Amino acid sequence: MFFSIDEQTVIGILKMTNSKDPDVLATAAKGISAQAKLGKFMFWGLLSGGILISLTIIGVFVGIPMILIAFFINSRVKKMNKTIDAAYKRYLGQIGVQGE
Repeated sequence: MFFSIDEQTVIGILKMTNSKDPDVLATAAKGISAQAKLGKFMFWGLLSGGILISLTIIGVFVGIPMILIAFFINSRVKKMNKTIDAAYKRYLGQIGVQGE
């Protein structure tokens, strides 16, 4: 699904780095969360566009769904970021490396 990732996927990507260096692992985790930046951009674009379109009477029918979709995307991005952070910390604990 759009803007969703599970812990096993994150841990698999971190394992593919084949490194125990926290800096390398942090960089890999940041690469995974690059999709979240796109999500935040989409959130703000849809939210501001929905608000502007809703200023007209006819535009309300398009603007309100845009605003609702924006908040849905924002909730998915927040959940994805939490999952990535939790998996990153869990993986560091598994390999016995002190994180940042």
